[in-house]
Amino acid sequence: MRWGREYTHFPGEKVIAELRSLIDAGADVVLAHQAHVPQGIEYYRGKPIFYSLGNYLMGTVTRRNGKAKLYGYIPKMHFALRDGKIHAEKIEIFATYNDNRQPMYVGKTKLPYRRFVTEVAKNPFAEVVLTAITQWSRQLPGNAALFQLQGEKLEILPPPDKSDRQQGAQ
Repeated sequence: MRWGREYTHFPGEKVIAELRSLIDAGADVVLAHQAHVPQGIEYYRGKPIFYSLGNYLMGTVTRRNGKAKLYGYIPKMHFALRDGKIHAEKIEIFATYNDNRQPMYVGKTKLPYRRFVTEVAKNPFAEVVLTAITQWSRQLPGNAALFQLQGEKLEILPPPDKSDRQQGAQ
């Protein structure tokens, strides 16, 4: 889906409601990307919603971004078929960096940029990106997904209790 407000790391209430309605209508996964920066990830009714992947395959030279972080991420999803239905068992997130104006710094460590070439971020850069995605994800109302930083990837698991999986637009 091409959806949401550009250069903001949190989707508005209307976007949250609209993307959740796609799950309510039967979608197994919702992937969105309009914001050009990453936004949170949640399990809604047991199905993943990616509010914005960022520009994981496209850089930007815009000055409109202000304080927006020009990160992105690549999701790897693991599915299982149970009772004739698809279930997202686990998601692995790999961080990317794609600012075409300046390098990324973590302390004094620098990740140089290459214009219009997305880099898969390695530590310590991956940890910064994945920690930010976790924080933005935890701000989503009703999000009970489990987030575990595992080196240079972020694992996201559905809520352990089935009743938590059913929460959302309550």
